[in-house]
Amino acid sequence: AADTLPAGARLLCLAVADTGPGIAPQDQAGSFAPFGQGRAGRDHRGGAGLGLTIGTQIVAAMQGTVRIARSSANGTMFVATLQVQDHDAA
Repeated sequence: AADTLPAGARLLCLAVADTGPGIAPQDQAGSFAPFGQGRAGRDHRGGAGLGLTIGTQIVAAMQGTVRIARSSANGTMFVATLQVQDHDAA
């Protein structure tokens, strides 16, 4: 929570939504694994299943997290949360 952050730190939340077939609840956990694709992804024949893995690793390298906020037949929304430091403008 924001009230437990170190002095000068803030939470940055980024939301990204796609318009694909969505990710079924039973496929969501495996979606972050390398080459992980749910049934809808395999049936759609799009991508190699690396985008979420790479994006999650980049965010994790910055001590952040990525989660699926919602998913439906009209797409999925992902939220990345990062802790960032305030810097004084020079």
